[in-house]
Amino acid sequence: MNLERLTTGWSVVRIIRLLFAFFIGAQAIELKEPFLGVFAAFFLYQALANVACCGVACASPARKLASKHDVAETTFEEVKKI
Repeated sequence: MNLERLTTGWSVVRIIRLLFAFFIGAQAIELKEPFLGVFAAFFLYQALANVACCGVACASPARKLASKHDVAETTFEEVKKI
């Protein structure tokens, strides 16, 4: 993970993940619950690496729409019922 990725692209959702990780981490230490510590580490990783599927953080790229020139002309043939 490079330093540029850590310092750029901070959104409200990413900050909320970071605060949530600190809160859960503090609770894990206070309650001596290792599972909460793993949960906090998961949210900390999501916040620092900016990887998650919350909102637009990992939005798929937009589809390329076909232009008018790319569409082939469709021809129809009339079929008569006998």
